[in-house]
Amino acid sequence: MTNRKLFSNSQIWQMLGATVLIGKNDTDNEYLTLDDAQKINTFALQTTLGRLSMWSLNRDRQCGENSSALSMQTSCSGVKQTAGEFATLLSSSFKGSPGTLVDMGTATWSTNSRDYPQWDTATRYAKGNKVIWKGNLYEAMTDNTGERPDNTDADDGSPWRLIGPA
Repeated sequence: MTNRKLFSNSQIWQMLGATVLIGKNDTDNEYLTLDDAQKINTFALQTTLGRLSMWSLNRDRQCGENSSALSMQTSCSGVKQTAGEFATLLSSSFKGSPGTLVDMGTATWSTNSRDYPQWDTATRYAKGNKVIWKGNLYEAMTDNTGERPDNTDADDGSPWRLIGPA
């Protein structure tokens, strides 16, 4: 049995995401402030977090004078801010765009599964080649021909690794 780590720490962080509830939380006296949003952005960039989102874009504005400060509002944050300020802070320096797939081999972004060929039983694949098979993106870990990508059991020394949905 081979003990092989399939993903680096950076690649694992790239497969994770976080969603924050901006402004006044649904728990009494809990807020995600603009300062907190900046700290979360810094953490996400330092760890190479793959996705950072917020709940909910329609709350990314200051509440009006007549809104209740006692309960969480669905149409505003409940904190003093300019419109869109949470989105600006949380997204600062991110390179991705909504709906993208991180390619763990090169840490580049792709939004189109047509960027990769469909796996073919007769094609010789070199280490590092990427293919689509049954709706997933795979990377060749070794040179191979005729080895199905969906046979990725690490104990079998599979020549492929699953990257994710295509």
